[in-house]
Formats: sequence, structure tokens, C-alpha cells
Amino acid sequence: MEVDRLAGIGRAGRLAHPARVIPMTFLLAIALGTALLMLPAAKAGKGAHPS
Repeated sequence: MEVDRLAGIGRAGRLAHPARVIPMTFLLAIALGTALLMLPAAKAGKGAHPS
């Protein structure tokens, strides 16, 4: 019975579970912040991007 109930759930259904969406959102935010901090404009002092 349990197998039948889970058979219709695809990969998208498993990834859309709130217990997975929330941590993945935090990981995405951390990755985005890290990428933004690697930009030259995020550097202070000598070598910073002129604005």
C-alpha cells in the first residue's frame, strides 16, 4: 500500500516538500550572497571597482 501511494510522486513532488524547500532556499541565499561578495564592487579600498 505504501509503495502505491508514493509511486505517483515524482522528483518535483519530493523537492517541493516544505522540509526541503526551506533549507534549499537558505542554501540558495547563501550561495547568492557569496557570489555577490566576490564581485569587484564589493571590495573596499585599493583595487575596488570605481563607481
